[in-house]
Amino acid sequence: GGVLTDAVEARGTSCEDDLKCIFARQLNPEKAVWLFNPSSIPELMEITVAIGTGGAHVRLLNENSGRFTIFGRPVYFTPHVNTLGDEDDCLFVDFNFYALGLRKDLVLDQTDAHRWAQRERSYRILIRFDGLCTLDSAITPERGDTLSPVVGIEERA
Repeated sequence: GGVLTDAVEARGTSCEDDLKCIFARQLNPEKAVWLFNPSSIPELMEITVAIGTGGAHVRLLNENSGRFTIFGRPVYFTPHVNTLGDEDDCLFVDFNFYALGLRKDLVLDQTDAHRWAQRERSYRILIRFDGLCTLDSAITPERGDTLSPVVGIEERA
């Protein structure tokens, strides 16, 4: 289904800068999650942020008990997101603004044909659904950039 994505222009300076811009454009950052393709894990693990003037560095991608976060928000890896460098290779999404709907009636099939000797019956459920953002467009506040529940990034060279 159609997903409203408010695309942030890639800054080209660093992935960290791009992620900060994406975070700033999220309508509801305290409820959003990061989505990345699994192939981005090595690059994300290399990104560090300088702390203070002493030169100490802290990883941007934090891990605790097998759970990852960036800027305190959960990170999930899925092959359904584009690979690094492509448009929307990282998404910051608030799923509270995402709706699922049935496209057709639910179909329930049953048969005992392939296991009839064991007196067993098999069932199959067929369901078609689609999802989309509940907003038609990004929100334009009185001051500042547009805000959206789905924020991605433009293709980088």
